[in-house]
Amino acid sequence: MQLSTFKKKATALLVAILAYSLIFPAYIFALPQGGQVVAGQADITNPSAQAMQINQATQKAIINWQQFSIAAPEAVNFAQPNAAAIALNRVIGVDPSVIYGSLTANGGVWVINPAGILVGSTGVINVNSFLASTLDILDDDFMSGNYTFTQRLNESLASIVNQGTISAASGGNVSLIAPGIVNQGTIVASLGKVNLGAGEQVTLNFQGNELINFAVDQSVLGEVLDPDGQPLEDSILNEGTISAEGGEIVLSARTAYDAIKSVVNNKGVIEAQTVENNNGVIRLQGNDLGIVYNSGTLDVSGLDDGETGGEVEVTGEKTGLVHYSKIKASGRRGGGKVFVGGGFQGKNPSIKNGKITYVGKDASIEADAIDEGDGGEVVVWADDNTWFYGDISARGGNDAGDGGLVEVSGFDYLLFRGGIDTSASNGSAGSILFDPKNITIATAGDNTHLSNDVLVTTPDQETDVTFTVAGVQGLSGDITLRASQNITVSNALDISANTDGTHTFSLIAGDSISIDDSITTDGASISLTSAQSG
Repeated sequence: MQLSTFKKKATALLVAILAYSLIFPAYIFALPQGGQVVAGQADITNPSAQAMQINQATQKAIINWQQFSIAAPEAVNFAQPNAAAIALNRVIGVDPSVIYGSLTANGGVWVINPAGILVGSTGVINVNSFLASTLDILDDDFMSGNYTFTQRLNESLASIVNQGTISAASGGNVSLIAPGIVNQGTIVASLGKVNLGAGEQVTLNFQGNELINFAVDQSVLGEVLDPDGQPLEDSILNEGTISAEGGEIVLSARTAYDAIKSVVNNKGVIEAQTVENNNGVIRLQGNDLGIVYNSGTLDVSGLDDGETGGEVEVTGEKTGLVHYSKIKASGRRGGGKVFVGGGFQGKNPSIKNGKITYVGKDASIEADAIDEGDGGEVVVWADDNTWFYGDISARGGNDAGDGGLVEVSGFDYLLFRGGIDTSASNGSAGSILFDPKNITIATAGDNTHLSNDVLVTTPDQETDVTFTVAGVQGLSGDITLRASQNITVSNALDISANTDGTHTFSLIAGDSISIDDSITTDGASISLTSAQSG
């Protein structure tokens, strides 16, 4: 009873303060108050009524504050020994941190506040590296380099909301760690890393000033509130822009709370384009439970001369590319890699497979070689069911190069109603693989696309027709249809327009192959392999 009462009071206070701050952002808070240095050495001064200067003399320092907020147009600046120095600022009072002013530093600034953190629309954070968390870390662990952040016992689950601009220096990093995270503003870390981690325990590993590993260790088990006092529908929601050119962006969440709509939901723009021959990486990771949605843009393109595309991974228990989802991994000199729902044939140990994958009719994946080089690798996978209605392009370069490799599969069931292009203007078309349990190719079949809420409703398999005749005839290159059980070709199949003597059309079945009509190619070899004789 006492725990419940405490949580309700803490939540009510958080909601009241944050709601008031949204209405009167310039007036509710003054500069950080009640700072006490508890480890390392630092001096806190106020050059003016609207400015605070913190001079840090040691590589690490811990400052406990009664309140850490910055109103507009206030400014707080940290002067630190070097770029790798860190100032940990922990709020021990009951107020959330609300930043509408300016926070600058030549090193790393960490803000820890279990009551919640809001960077308002006018807030600007410009540091070498930045970390914000509503989870706590022990002083001894911080000083010794054991960066494990854990939800405090008997504390309500608070969120981090960014509506402003958070910028790290080139090669720096930005980490937001909380049970719930919302980005509606801009986060930038060129040639560095951006990590958003939602959980009740998160661990970071650094080597010098470089963040080398980021892991969400424990799931969120309860309700998390937004600044308006409403329950969050998404553990991580991006509606703004996250950019790390030539770097890495990871949105990772673990949630075991049933009321959450999705564990990771990107509606905005996440970009890690290639720069200075450094390929970017974007990972949306939902881990064991929940839905990962992308309806925005994930961009790891390499658009300057000589550049290749980077890598994108979108995985969760259920993975959905919905609405006008776009994944861009094309490069001037070669396409990149895209993994949705799992790795190639579900056998990549570094990529966690999901159970269900849905790609909507307006979703697109691009991994083209633009000028020269080969098209990239695109995999759409699910351990159970895959519904694919979108478009994939992995074309060879216009001047030279071959088409790429595309796999679209559900280990148990696949419905394919989309399009795949692995053509090459001055090279050979690429390879396309489908490998569900059973395959049926027919002119019949329901072509009506499923709605974008398929991952919520998880409908029964709507038809036995895995492919329409038109769908297969729209493919080109080396085409392999592999079924662990049976393959049936019910109607005439003419793929002569998209094959030539250098390509193959292969049907491979673990049990039987039934050909009920003709298969026509333009000189391409046809290979039928069945475990059954006859």
